[in-house]
Amino acid sequence: RQCPSLESVVLPKGLKKLKKGLFNQCKVLKSIVIPESVTEIEEEVFVSCQALERVELPEAITIIKESTFRVCKSLKEIILPARVTKIEKEAFRGCYSLVSVVIPKALKEVGQDAFTNCGALKNIFYEGTKTDWEEITFAEPARTDFPEVLLGWQNATRYYYSESEPPLSEDGTAYDGNYWYYDENGVPMVWTKEENGAQE
Repeated sequence: RQCPSLESVVLPKGLKKLKKGLFNQCKVLKSIVIPESVTEIEEEVFVSCQALERVELPEAITIIKESTFRVCKSLKEIILPARVTKIEKEAFRGCYSLVSVVIPKALKEVGQDAFTNCGALKNIFYEGTKTDWEEITFAEPARTDFPEVLLGWQNATRYYYSESEPPLSEDGTAYDGNYWYYDENGVPMVWTKEENGAQE
């Protein structure tokens, strides 16, 4: 916590938990390797890690705890593990550079202000269908009189997963909605009818 010169960390294999506030305000931390043995990341672990650009989360993680990545100003993308069922309050609040999020089909609940002040958020890659998405519970923002509550989740384009080429609209000129898939390198790609293929 508050290690002003810490730039990178490789955590030991066998570690089970990252405790609350562990890397809080490590402002120059750019990279971290979290072993797959970790099953829980507690609240506020990466608060104000302002240089952190990308994090690979272990597959065993099921909850993104409260304020885990709050004010990670340089975080550009996040891929949530397939077992994540809940994103708690303010988990990504103030992630001003966050452009894309991969959301698993398992997600059931999004907490209050989880993505408030994420004004750069452009793409939400959801691994389920539109019907699945409509079953997710979203908490109301703490305040609705500030325009920033509309930045982030609400302004991003949402894409639904389709491994094969998506269905066309009735006139056959476009896809019936927004869809994405993983390329051979595991990178999310958007299906684009105009090019009869896909692009990022």
